[in-house]
Amino acid sequence: MKLVKTLALFTTLAGSALMALVTGEVAQAASITAQTRGLDSGINTAVDRNSFFGVSFDQGSVGTFIKSFSIDLSPDSNASFDITPFPFALGPSSGVAASDILSSVLSNSNKMLTVTLADGAFVAGEFLRFGIDTDRVGSSFFGLDPFDPGIDFGLAGAKFTATLSNGQSGTSVFQPVSLIPSVSQTTLDIPEPTSVPEPASVLGLLAFGAMGAGSTLKRFQQQKANG
Repeated sequence: MKLVKTLALFTTLAGSALMALVTGEVAQAASITAQTRGLDSGINTAVDRNSFFGVSFDQGSVGTFIKSFSIDLSPDSNASFDITPFPFALGPSSGVAASDILSSVLSNSNKMLTVTLADGAFVAGEFLRFGIDTDRVGSSFFGLDPFDPGIDFGLAGAKFTATLSNGQSGTSVFQPVSLIPSVSQTTLDIPEPTSVPEPASVLGLLAFGAMGAGSTLKRFQQQKANG
């Protein structure tokens, strides 16, 4: 009975080791949600709420953090960010402080906002909200071009991109969610490679199991000969 159990254990170890060698890396996904919410990005910032834009790090591996993210308005040729009256300002957030924002930079004729964060500042389970004025986003459900409600960012096909500390990145497109409250949202899933045991350690495990099984088999044969 002991021989049977030992051989069964060796078979299990060998199967697990070979599976690790075959599969190489196991992909997990970091999940990040971006949202625009409110009647107008400029009004939201003007009254010092700074909560029109939101980014939440919903799921990710321990030790992984968001290095930077960007919002791209270029799918709408008329849209742009406007920092003249109301520049970028951090609002209600969890785990992210104003000092964690290293930079908020506009590029591509003010159509793209890129926010860079301090290392380790934005990890899974945390969120931030911020305000910045925009102009002429989307066709507007309300028929008033001066206003950029949350839903317009989905109508305009605005893009959200995030880069993780492991170098992985991804892009997704805002989708209209609701008219009242006026919301657009997108969820971005970025695969995170997870390391498995090195081949040398796997082979060592196989060798250890083989030695144990061989020793048990030898003792079994000697007992049978003496018996």
